[in-house]
Amino acid sequence: MTAVRRAADGGPSRAHGRVALPPGGRDWSAGHVPVDERDRLAALLGVLLRAERVKAGYSTRGLARAVGCARSTIQRVESGKIRPREGLLRAIAAVFNPERPRPLGNRLCKAAGASLRPDTPGTLRQRRKRGHDAILTGARPLPDEIARPIELHRQADAAYRRGMQLLDDPAALDEAARLLEEARRLRAQAGPAVILRLGKHEIRAGWGL
Repeated sequence: MTAVRRAADGGPSRAHGRVALPPGGRDWSAGHVPVDERDRLAALLGVLLRAERVKAGYSTRGLARAVGCARSTIQRVESGKIRPREGLLRAIAAVFNPERPRPLGNRLCKAAGASLRPDTPGTLRQRRKRGHDAILTGARPLPDEIARPIELHRQADAAYRRGMQLLDDPAALDEAARLLEEARRLRAQAGPAVILRLGKHEIRAGWGL
């Protein structure tokens, strides 16, 4: 008999290459995924994730950068070789649809079914930090209601700085006036100054000029 069992401590047992689930029917480990479970994950979650990734125009490498995980993690989720955590799937949904991530996040979690692993305080902290890092590097898109004012303020700042530089050139006063008016118009469109706090970091726009 090739079965290997852990002592009677409630832990999982392995027999003939299959993982016996603990009471309640769920194995929260990320390791070996039995063939039937892997096939189900690949057919449901993997197919959905791949379709959404292709529709959004992401490679596995690009999606991994935007989510803040390893490329192999995305590949293993798509092939059913890993039991994903809810936080990972919701982070993926936030990349694909920054405006309304919840519906897609719910669909991804539903596709994972009983294989969905719960988050822990530690994994949530790690996921939040990686998400912040992805935003700060520009790999992860922000919702338009945040991204648009930041971009407009940055455009206004650039126009203002260029306009002020040209004021020293009498031959370019008309262009300077145009740029300063452009800065005023962009600032009005952008609205109040923005400060976005991401952990220990901040993104500021519309301050100081």
